[in-house]
Amino acid sequence: MNNRTTNIVKAVLLIVLMLAPWCASLIWVVQIYGDHPPRLFVLADAIYLFVGMWVYVTWKAKTLNKQLALSPDLALKPSNAYRPSDFSFWTIETAYVSSVAHLQRFRGLPWYSKLLGLMLGDFPNVRFRAGILPSTHAFPLVYFARGEISLSPSEFEFVARAPSSARGSYSALYSNLDTKLSFVFQPHQIASVDVYDVGRVMPASVTSVSLPFIRIRTTTGQLRDFLVCSGSENRSEIAPETERLFVALRSFAANDRAARVQSP
Repeated sequence: MNNRTTNIVKAVLLIVLMLAPWCASLIWVVQIYGDHPPRLFVLADAIYLFVGMWVYVTWKAKTLNKQLALSPDLALKPSNAYRPSDFSFWTIETAYVSSVAHLQRFRGLPWYSKLLGLMLGDFPNVRFRAGILPSTHAFPLVYFARGEISLSPSEFEFVARAPSSARGSYSALYSNLDTKLSFVFQPHQIASVDVYDVGRVMPASVTSVSLPFIRIRTTTGQLRDFLVCSGSENRSEIAPETERLFVALRSFAANDRAARVQSP
């Protein structure tokens, strides 16, 4: 059983454990009071559902963060540094592109959008569906584009791709992503490559879910300052693949000279 299936099973079990006492109490009250339950029960019922939803969202966030964990002290090591002779072409099928400005917009969203998925406006978001139950909750995304990264000794390219819904009983519907974004950079156009600490813009009090972004500054082109990370479907692979991308991009930018690294 893979990590994704395991997490889905855990999520279903958690929902069952939370709803079982509520269903039992509801049946008991209906049997005793019929269609006119006491107001105290209605209030307690609402509080229980709110607390249960908070527990579920908190658990999901902590589970996701364990899979996305990336050390902020990530350093370029000579033993695993990318060199042009290592490979002629490398592709990451799914990568996320964001920016500091986008994260600041995310931080400014109402708390109920981030916690409960009650999304308004045109902010990039995703809706999840499990089984036959449709979802009306649109959770905001900390990135504004997703697509394919291609890296060779001479070019760093990104082309946005429209995400497709996952197959099977679990699916996701994305909205308001930039599906036309694309860029190509040569080594001399990369000014700096740094590990970016998302917590500096969005502390835990704002959101407990952070992606291990790399910050790239350029000297030309459509994007002069942006963030990028792996978007692997296997969440446990996001951190190590982003680390490999970080090492590769620093050596790509160096192009046979010392990489210029600036603090974010």
